[in-house]
Amino acid sequence: MLRESATILPEDVDVDTAILRNDHVGGAITDETAKHDLTILGATRAPFLRRKLVGSIAEGVGRSAASEVIIVRRALEER
Repeated sequence: MLRESATILPEDVDVDTAILRNDHVGGAITDETAKHDLTILGATRAPFLRRKLVGSIAEGVGRSAASEVIIVRRALEER
């Protein structure tokens, strides 16, 4: 999926993707931000109260990142 998504960008845009395994997800992603100009993360779908009490990995990375971070969330489906 990562390789396929990169194909929609112009050829002069360098794309680097990596799959990492680590027990401390937020720390591993934060460390990687130092190696990249931009990191794009998906936001959690955890319940509002839990996000406010515990926070989310994406928000923690966004606060501690060494480079720019974009946090995206899927639009809510209309019912």
